[in-house]
Amino acid sequence: MNRISKISILLMLHFTVVSLFGQHRTDILSKTNVEQLGQIAIQFESQYQQMHDRAIEWAQRTGSPLVVVTPDGKVREIVGIDNGNPIFYGTNNLNAVKTTSTDKIQVGGSTGLDLTGNDFTIGIWDAGKVRTTHQEFELQSGGSRVTLIDTGGNFHDHSTHVAGTMIAVGISNYAKGMAIEGLLDSWNWSNDESEMAAAAADGLLLSNHSYGRMGGWSYSGSAWYWFGDININSHYCPT
Repeated sequence: MNRISKISILLMLHFTVVSLFGQHRTDILSKTNVEQLGQIAIQFESQYQQMHDRAIEWAQRTGSPLVVVTPDGKVREIVGIDNGNPIFYGTNNLNAVKTTSTDKIQVGGSTGLDLTGNDFTIGIWDAGKVRTTHQEFELQSGGSRVTLIDTGGNFHDHSTHVAGTMIAVGISNYAKGMAIEGLLDSWNWSNDESEMAAAAADGLLLSNHSYGRMGGWSYSGSAWYWFGDININSHYCPT
């Protein structure tokens, strides 16, 4: 299990507690080890910079682009080098509301909890910026429920799609998200681990990131691409 997955699980456990026992939120935040999270953020920042520098050097040496958008809209970005081979991040997302049974705890759900995510902020890290002007993110008073923390780079449909999975209000019922009254802070995936630790130190309790390190075979457009370690095998990824 990689560090990102571990951070996600910890934040999801926090979310479960806060959602069901909202009165304890202040107590949870008061027990957050801010100093240790700050140290983790600094450590990950250093690791990210080293990996990023190696990725840039490799891309320049081989004439390869750091970021590729495939014909079917998937993003592949080189985020580091491992044993001489590039490490790729790639976007992915599933029909998450149904598969996690979130509909059962929403208003009118079978559990009777009637959760909406009101006054709760979720963080997401993804390939680019969320389109804050989407109708599903609008506030009744004007403005957006999405705040861009990383403001550089391009808007991206996958980032916006994932944001919708999290907080879309349901103007279109097919677009209804998990926390229909929640707020969302948006980062790109560069330097993600350091930023997650820093955000947790600032009080963020839940994050989502529907992307991961590429491995093995991946289908895109009309072809298959190999993301495994060619020093081990160029066609097979041993378990």
